[in-house]
Amino acid sequence: MSADAPVSIHVGSVGVWAFLAVLMHLGGVYLGGVFGFLRFFALIAPVLSVTYVLIVRGSLRYQQEFSTEHPAKGESVRYRCELANEGSVPAGPVSMLFRVGGGDMPELSGNCTLGPGGRYTLEHEVRCPYRGVYTVGLSELRIADPLGLITIRPEVWYRTFYVYPRVLQLSAGFARTAATARTAEVPTGIATDYTRPRGLAEYREGMEARHIAWKKFAQYGRPLVREYEVSSAPGLTIVVDTRPTRADGRPDPAAEDVSVEAAVSLAGRCVELNIPVSILADGLPDWWIRSRRDLDRIRARSV
Repeated sequence: MSADAPVSIHVGSVGVWAFLAVLMHLGGVYLGGVFGFLRFFALIAPVLSVTYVLIVRGSLRYQQEFSTEHPAKGESVRYRCELANEGSVPAGPVSMLFRVGGGDMPELSGNCTLGPGGRYTLEHEVRCPYRGVYTVGLSELRIADPLGLITIRPEVWYRTFYVYPRVLQLSAGFARTAATARTAEVPTGIATDYTRPRGLAEYREGMEARHIAWKKFAQYGRPLVREYEVSSAPGLTIVVDTRPTRADGRPDPAAEDVSVEAAVSLAGRCVELNIPVSILADGLPDWWIRSRRDLDRIRARSV
């Protein structure tokens, strides 16, 4: 929505009109003749001008169309706006301002004068090459009276699109990790991390027999058990480097998109394999991802 007031008065134009009206009034009083008519015209002209702009305001209609409701990364939104004058008097001048993208993308503007039944059409294609927030639509509509005394800004609207990073399908992997992580849960205390072997120890009563190294048992003639490192949170942690990489100190959207997309794709594969996974990055929440819903939340917070 436009943040400007729906009606604005141009003080400079009003001042010029007031000055001329005073001159015409003095001319009509002291000189008479044609100045008497000009005095009357100077007084009635603002009323006619404001009445005209109100009539035009009631005659204008606009319609906006969008090719998609949920664009994905790399897709485009085809936008079409049609402004029509449904009244019996010419409408103009009419100024329009359009939002057609995200970030630092400039706005588009248009100006027209429409006759009775006239139409103005603008078509534009908005590309979504990166994840982020894109706004598309009419952001401002201005209707000025012929004397330039006031400007009316009717209420307009535009649409906001959220483009999330893609979750790419990765080839089957993590087989060795998945074998021990499928039944893993995110613990609250210290737990054994079976993906990090530490060494061998001689078997003692109470140890788990499933961790006996049978090849070593055949070699040394006594049972040896594999020992593993302990971890407070077994699973996979993905760290995304979002530090600025451009000379102006701002992040490169292309490089950042690749990193975020790789991270969420890897996390998606871990979710399929029931592997606890977390993503650490500046601006993203620090939480474990154990379901598709958790992954969707991370994607939504990344735009």
